[in-house]
Amino acid sequence: MEVLYTGEDVERLGLKGRFELIRGEIVTLTPPGFEHGEVAANASFLIKGHSQRGGGRVVVESGVYTERNPDTVRGPDISYWRHHRLTGNPAGFVSIPPDLAVEVVSPNDTSQEIEQKVQEYLRAGVIRVWVLYPRTRTLHVFEPGGRCQVLQASEQLNDPELLPGFSCLVAEFFPSPE
Repeated sequence: MEVLYTGEDVERLGLKGRFELIRGEIVTLTPPGFEHGEVAANASFLIKGHSQRGGGRVVVESGVYTERNPDTVRGPDISYWRHHRLTGNPAGFVSIPPDLAVEVVSPNDTSQEIEQKVQEYLRAGVIRVWVLYPRTRTLHVFEPGGRCQVLQASEQLNDPELLPGFSCLVAEFFPSPE
């Protein structure tokens, strides 16, 4: 008989390393490469810098419930909550979906895996999902209802609903081309 874990079980186990809980199963993740880390750091820096002026909360690779019974806990590369949606200092996995989840695509990620995560986030109540593609230097913006906008490196990103006043070139997320 297969054992299904809950998010609470996983927190009690105190697992080390990178993992996600997917429909009750603990899945070990491969550490991302340098390019992934640099893009995630750039995105975090830009969003955090803006959120400090607007009062939002930003975390990196922190567990968020996307499904219950069986539990799924994902760790978006970056999660952002507007200040009124997340109060206090949660110690464990967060059950309130972020307003924005950001994923950086690594070379070993499949399109099916990315699509699955995007759909999970949206079903869980995430308002916007940004998927950054370092190889093509593009940003895909997903919203509930199936809407997707693809922005090129030379285009401006604005999100007045979630990040009023935030604006940057998509290129700012990526390292300078060689």
